[in-house]
Amino acid sequence: MMWLVESLMVYFTIYEQLKSFLCSDDERHKLSIGANMLAAAAAGAATTIATNPLWVVKTRLQTQGMRAGVVGWSCDCSSGY
Repeated sequence: MMWLVESLMVYFTIYEQLKSFLCSDDERHKLSIGANMLAAAAAGAATTIATNPLWVVKTRLQTQGMRAGVVGWSCDCSSGY
């Protein structure tokens, strides 16, 4: 659950910063649909880039103690398994 909170914190922080940047010259402080979509897409991409390494580490730590016969993090497609 803690990992989800970190992802949401990164997303909404960047999203709000981008929204304020995009409407900084507008007196009404209202964004168009396109500007909102751009801010959301950029925030989503930044969140993925920032949190993906954390998710990889979490998954790797969770799978380290698996069965002895399971080989993690390798792909041998020609082995016939």
